Amino acid sequence: MNLHNDLISFLAVAQFYEIDIVSVTWEKGRGQMDSGATSSIWQSSQSRTVDFAFKRTKLAGNLWVDKQDEERAFNALVSEISVLRHPLIEHHQNIVNLEGITWEVPPRSQRVWPVLILEKSQLGNLESFMRSEEGRATTMHQRLGFCSDVANALIALHSSVDMSHGDVKPSNALVFKDGDGESYAKLADYGYAGWAVGNTENALVYPPRSWPWDPPEYHHRGFTVPTAQKMDVYSFGLLCLWVLFFDKQSLGECDTHEECGSQRPLTDSELLDHMKHEGTLTRFACSQVKSTQSLSAGKKADLTLFFLSTIALDPKERATDFKHFITLLGYRWQPGPSSLDEKQREIDHTLLHFRIAESFYPLMRQNLRLQKYIYTCLCDRVKGSYPVNDAFQLAFCYKTGFGTAANESLSVHWLRNGQCSTQDMDKAISLARETIFGRSNRNGVLLTLENEDLLNETRGIQYYERDELNAAGADYCQLIQDTERAFGTYNPLVVWLIFAQAAVLEAAKKFKEAEVLCIKLLEDFNNDPGYSGMPKRSDAIRIGSLNSAIETRRWLRIEERLDGPPLIFKEPPADSPLFKDTSIWKDRQSSTNRILDLWNESIPDTSNLLWRLAVNYTKQGRWSEAEPIFLHLAKVQAEQRGQSHPAALSTAFSLATVYETLALWPKAEKIYLHISQIQAHVLGKHHRATLATRASLASIYEQQDRLSEAEQLISQVIAAQRSAIGELDISTLKSLRKLAKIRSRQGHIQMSLEQKRELVDLLTRTVGPEHPDTLDAMSTIGVDLARLERWSEAKKMAIQILERLKAIPGDESPLMITCIQHLAAAHWQEGLLQQSEAEFRRILQAKCNMWGETHPDTIEIKLDLARVVESQGRLAEAEKLVMKALEDGEKHLGEKIATSLRAADQLSLIYQKQSRLEEAERLSVRAVNLGRDTLGEKQPDYLSYQANLAEIRCSQMRYKEAGIIGWRVLQGYVDVLGDEHSHTNVQRVRLARYLEEQQLWEESNKLYRTAIEQRKRLKGDEHDDTFRTMRWFALSLWDQGRRKEAIVGIYQSSKIVRAVRSFYRSLVSKKPLYWDLLGRNNKFYSLLVPAALGIGVVVLQRRKIAFRLGLGFV
Repeated sequence: MNLHNDLISFLAVAQFYEIDIVSVTWEKGRGQMDSGATSSIWQSSQSRTVDFAFKRTKLAGNLWVDKQDEERAFNALVSEISVLRHPLIEHHQNIVNLEGITWEVPPRSQRVWPVLILEKSQLGNLESFMRSEEGRATTMHQRLGFCSDVANALIALHSSVDMSHGDVKPSNALVFKDGDGESYAKLADYGYAGWAVGNTENALVYPPRSWPWDPPEYHHRGFTVPTAQKMDVYSFGLLCLWVLFFDKQSLGECDTHEECGSQRPLTDSELLDHMKHEGTLTRFACSQVKSTQSLSAGKKADLTLFFLSTIALDPKERATDFKHFITLLGYRWQPGPSSLDEKQREIDHTLLHFRIAESFYPLMRQNLRLQKYIYTCLCDRVKGSYPVNDAFQLAFCYKTGFGTAANESLSVHWLRNGQCSTQDMDKAISLARETIFGRSNRNGVLLTLENEDLLNETRGIQYYERDELNAAGADYCQLIQDTERAFGTYNPLVVWLIFAQAAVLEAAKKFKEAEVLCIKLLEDFNNDPGYSGMPKRSDAIRIGSLNSAIETRRWLRIEERLDGPPLIFKEPPADSPLFKDTSIWKDRQSSTNRILDLWNESIPDTSNLLWRLAVNYTKQGRWSEAEPIFLHLAKVQAEQRGQSHPAALSTAFSLATVYETLALWPKAEKIYLHISQIQAHVLGKHHRATLATRASLASIYEQQDRLSEAEQLISQVIAAQRSAIGELDISTLKSLRKLAKIRSRQGHIQMSLEQKRELVDLLTRTVGPEHPDTLDAMSTIGVDLARLERWSEAKKMAIQILERLKAIPGDESPLMITCIQHLAAAHWQEGLLQQSEAEFRRILQAKCNMWGETHPDTIEIKLDLARVVESQGRLAEAEKLVMKALEDGEKHLGEKIATSLRAADQLSLIYQKQSRLEEAERLSVRAVNLGRDTLGEKQPDYLSYQANLAEIRCSQMRYKEAGIIGWRVLQGYVDVLGDEHSHTNVQRVRLARYLEEQQLWEESNKLYRTAIEQRKRLKGDEHDDTFRTMRWFALSLWDQGRRKEAIVGIYQSSKIVRAVRSFYRSLVSKKPLYWDLLGRNNKFYSLLVPAALGIGVVVLQRRKIAFRLGLGFV
């Protein structure tokens, strides 16, 4: 076996074993499944029923890798694929399946690393499974079955192929479920497998040290394969001991703790290691067998012999007959299909050669850096010498533009150095052309997914770093030209490269250029007869109802959820929401009409191109233009493939997302319900896809202010997600965020804030602090902080997010706009009104560009802007803004939606300030009545509407009615927001005023004193709100005839007193603050205050008007 492997030799071995190369990727948001010394395992869901595990080398995270480490990494990769695709092993029932190869392209590195795509176990590895509740509940018979499964795998390795595994331990065995629901194990991780080829039986292998599972004789100097196999026996015996007795704490028949260890369970690795090196492990195992009451006498004898034969301290005393081991474990050896053929094919990997043409199409569909790195590796290989195959591959690169710009003269040069002729090059071009028009995948699940039109490889083309995007766009342009010259214009590869170029342009925020590219190709499809006559790839043929039937039957077979007939629609039913509403066809824009007129059913890629264009429009915020395209595609796919096909459901989901963004919530709700019903019927109620759709449905309920329904549904979804896919899965985390948002809107703000902080911590650990999901969750914390009026914290949070977003080009990303919105609100609270107004106007323009003037988010920003304008005394301008917001809200959203209710309430307050009390009352009463049914009586926004109605009643001198409403609002604020919230305190002061006007002095004074104490404790003795409350109380005392107390209150809360205090403090600290003494930059103002007070107190003792004049100046 070659011990000096690199990328080229790895590709040669992969080609020899016909391992598929695909462009699928793991989902970072679903988290890391496992981690070893040299690799980590990640996961993804490729279709509704197929999950993959991805084995990534840890060196991919290093900026610099030395040659020895690189060789070791590729040696492990070559070893693993050679074992898993060995003809006597690849179909073994107890050895994990290798499905294919994809690639990891690390940022800021020239290297590209292979990633192995493996089948994903449903229950995780054996170690984690046994520690789980389900694992602890397994019987002794089931545990012996897991041990027998691992032994079966080792028989295939030791007997059939004559190799060692090198790293047998519970975490390298995976647990699966068969069709009957029975659990079984498969052995994984063959990166350290060692084998003997030809006359190299004495060659050394170097297994890792996996503490505490390594045998006592382990050292770093290497072992022959027979010796390594005996080490496998020991590790296997240790694995069985752990699986059978890991949760037992019995001393058995041992004489002392020193001989058998303490009463700690075997989950304590130090205990295992101690007994291993002290030579007491065998005795301990025999004592555990003897003390297990569920074992018969014969089974105890067999297991005792088993442990004496496997975990003996002396390797010479260990047996190597795994078939006998299986018998001792109580099972019968079942030869796998690969073990029936006793002929072993011996392979010398040094004789294998990598040929680009043989894998041309799948390699061209990868990230461009893979092609460039292959070209670079070939250049390194031919330095100083001219290996024939490497020189020929370089000639092929220059001929086709693979990894470098095409260059005919250099192609001829390397063709000669490779001692090849032009006929050889023609054969290679012909072979590459066959891969373009042939089938990509040849094996296993990938072939099944491809046959059923479920393999989505387009995701891999967009993984470029930001500084690479511009260069990647130019490279694709060059590559398209080179490919057309080598293989002609009319071929699927050129079309795919144009798709890839459009995706790169969109990633670089060049949406218009990508749009032009897609429309140009659509026009070519429609007008150029060459595309209609273009030979089709065999995997590009779209089979409608047949595929739907295959996929549905496969779901039913795997999930076993249904007793009734499969849900397949060759002709979609008339009640489908995709076919019921045709109004969009009447209203769509002329530009969209022109694009849909280019639809060419004879070219399958037309659908993909329309999809790409619709996605482009959504990224530009042109939702109304994307809508008819998605609707058209949804109808076509439902008609051709059946509504239960994943592609049709995916397009329908995109359409619902567009409706949701456009605030067409009833339409979105119908489609989400339609999708979730099909998914529940076909996949099951607890499938991740079904749950994701139901979570989206909960969001629709929340946006329609159906908060109770939304909370109930999302709570059910979260419970199911935690059970089915785990608490750290990104889908579960997103659902938790939705629940926190709903609770915030219900008024449970503190609970929501705690949940959101916990969510940010989970996302930081799962996807990283810079991930958009993490930053988005942080921005929602700012919303709750603002509602709690913790403005400095909200501002700090917004600035922190904006700092992390600096690297993102453009100012109109939704997350950035949200952060600027939080800053604008904080500046408004701080009294920086002009700055706040400028920021809100900027946000309003961005929202209009993104979603249009009638979108709920746009209307909300318009209301925020009106509030800032109103604070500056420009009531007429504020009235116009709110009137427009109210008209748009009621027309496009409905009068019961929270946005419309807020607009009506805000307009009523403006009318009140303009003394238009009848109009104000009419609007306020309507907001209260509609809000009661929509929001609920304890929702903070509804309480605010009631509070404003009480203020209007007070202005109308209807004090008793205002007091009744005020008491109800105050109690609601205390229950929902808490006794110390600023809204509660403001309402307390308002209610005191209403009671004061009714001369209910005792209740009024009590409320005033409570409010002043709260203000002092929460905001300080000299905060404006504290002084304002003190002045209101002083005015009330004056009206009660308690004028001495009133004057003292006025004196203590006056701005002059505060200025004198500041002046005194400045003298003490030697930091003059003379400007503070002058108040509002006006000496006359400072003198006028005490004069006005004097007039009010001395001359006009009983005239409240004069006193209020003095109070106003204060």
